[in-house]
Amino acid sequence: MEVFRSRHRQTVTIFFTGLKNIPNVRQLKVFGRKRFNHLIHDVKAFRKNSDLDILHRIRVEIKKTKALLNLMDATLSKFHGHKRFVPFRRIFRMADDIRRPAVTHNLLNGAGVAKGVVDAPGSKKFTKSINRFQRNIHDFLRCIKAERKNLRKFYSKVSKKDVRKYLRTLHHTVKKLLWPAFDADELHGVRKLIKEIIHLQPLDARAPVNSFYKVAEEIIGQWHDKRMILEEMENKLTLTKVKKLKSAASKDLKGLATAITRNYK
Repeated sequence: MEVFRSRHRQTVTIFFTGLKNIPNVRQLKVFGRKRFNHLIHDVKAFRKNSDLDILHRIRVEIKKTKALLNLMDATLSKFHGHKRFVPFRRIFRMADDIRRPAVTHNLLNGAGVAKGVVDAPGSKKFTKSINRFQRNIHDFLRCIKAERKNLRKFYSKVSKKDVRKYLRTLHHTVKKLLWPAFDADELHGVRKLIKEIIHLQPLDARAPVNSFYKVAEEIIGQWHDKRMILEEMENKLTLTKVKKLKSAASKDLKGLATAITRNYK
């Protein structure tokens, strides 16, 4: 998915040449501080309580942090946002090693094929992944705190105009990928861009809230879950269940197309 994101990186960066620096310091500081403080709190919490909801919150905060780094990378020269994200990516992937099998198990359980297909919560492999994450918590916290400190000097260099231009670029990219027609193979990547818009939108208080993005993100997520089951487990499903899933996935795409038309036409 990094390939998808990088395809539009040059377009995103071009928008920022020669912009005046209109301060947006306090708003950006508050946003950044919340991300790091929430992330530190949740990583510490998982040390005592291996609740999957905590892992979900960790992953969401990392996605928000990545959105912040993407904004700064597009705005500031020699910021090296990708390099700065590497420590967070390690946390994200370890969290995903735990949460993904559990989510997949629940999805497949709903389709009646979970047993013996993926590692269920409580299995030895599942417990091993949790222990691995918890052993690395001290290192995770060290990296998070270090990057929290490193970013402080950059907040004053990002203007309100920078934020608006970056969001405008994301809006334009999403529209280009969805309207007048979309490629289903690119929807997972589109969903990531939409999430980035949703995460960063609070930084532009002047912009109206567009409910289309939340609707589209939810529909694409539901469709992606069904597609994942069909791609990985179709040979383990009954013909009736395959037809039912394909029909439901098709309805998701039709619902998405309707929402897109209403938003862009």
